[in-house]
Amino acid sequence: MGSEEKPPLSKEIIMEYARKGAFDNSPLLSTSHAATCPNCRCRPNLVPLEYLKTGEFEIGKTEQIEVFNLLGIMLLAEKETFTPIIVRPICKHCSSSYEVRIVSAEYLKEILARPQVYKSMYA
Repeated sequence: MGSEEKPPLSKEIIMEYARKGAFDNSPLLSTSHAATCPNCRCRPNLVPLEYLKTGEFEIGKTEQIEVFNLLGIMLLAEKETFTPIIVRPICKHCSSSYEVRIVSAEYLKEILARPQVYKSMYA
């Protein structure tokens, strides 16, 4: 019986924490990243934190992905839970909408779970 997993954070909680500055110290979220439009190939810059603060995102379906961890000389494959945070920018050149997975909800949850002492450290 396929019970669907709930995302680790709701959209409302993500927006609330983003507006309060909880993710401001993350270079991954607060710097611009190029995202290629699949229609015309132009590369606009997106700042993930702006989308989190405005609520212009959706939470994708939680899935299991295989990741590889290097332990000494051994490479281990492990399963991790991944819930994408998806934005759909509209291209300024061709006006088409496209999907960009900017970060995972699990990553955001880890930032929130850090002790206060580490809040100023990059994640």
